[in-house]
Amino acid sequence: MKSDADKFWVDTVGKIRKAKGLCPLTPKEADEAFDDAPEVPMSADEIASIVDAVTSGELASWEPLAQYDYESDPTFGEVNESVLEVFRHEGEADDEAEALEKELEDEMLNEDETEEDEDGLAGGAKPPGPSK
Repeated sequence: MKSDADKFWVDTVGKIRKAKGLCPLTPKEADEAFDDAPEVPMSADEIASIVDAVTSGELASWEPLAQYDYESDPTFGEVNESVLEVFRHEGEADDEAEALEKELEDEMLNEDETEEDEDGLAGGAKPPGPSK
């Protein structure tokens, strides 16, 4: 048997969930949401694929297409080459990539040294003044 406090909180939590949209839609609300949703036009190929799947009884397999053709972008080739230089299998010998990796490593290590000021504090912070 539930106490009055438990009943109150069950009702209150249900109302809060409903107000925040965390409850499933009622059939009426679902119908309204469906009616309010914008129509998305389908291409003739998509319609033909659906008709073929329904009439044959087998699901058609398809690959989703990217909305942007990255491979025709001129910078794609440059980025792809850089990725291949950095991400390679262990043990693959590539002198150019090794040199690039060493150069970047040295640059990162030198940045840490140049950020220290003459007091030896990173970031150039001034030492605290005398206490009052």
